[in-house]
Amino acid sequence: MKFLFDLFPVLLFFITFKVAEKQPEAAASWLARLTGGDFVAPAQAPILIATGVVILATLVQVLWVRLRHGKVDRMLWFSLALVVLLGGLTLAFRDERFIKWKPTLLYWGFAVAMTAGALIFKKNAIKSMLSKQFELPEPSVDEMA
Repeated sequence: MKFLFDLFPVLLFFITFKVAEKQPEAAASWLARLTGGDFVAPAQAPILIATGVVILATLVQVLWVRLRHGKVDRMLWFSLALVVLLGGLTLAFRDERFIKWKPTLLYWGFAVAMTAGALIFKKNAIKSMLSKQFELPEPSVDEMA
């Protein structure tokens, strides 16, 4: 169930995009009314609406986790920061390239954090993240060779 909850904003993004893509003129008209009459090209409307939805959905997701559990994981904070920053740039400049960078930057951030954890802090980041779900034994010297 947590897996679906984690994918909630992404699912809403794609559903919104697909629905808006079927009627781009209506989506552009709706978006123009929402932004105070600003003209939006029908080709841009689906990605802009979907980007606004993913920003709101991610904010709701973080608020829900905060209210329900009291603590929000660093990964979720990092994801929220990227969605708000890159989604905001997408909406401000009406350029879909910004939001398309989100998955790449998110995975690079995770890779850097795990590498730094292993090399600098001598900690296994995956083990630290999953310690509440699993208890794994330490690898023996023979297994590491």
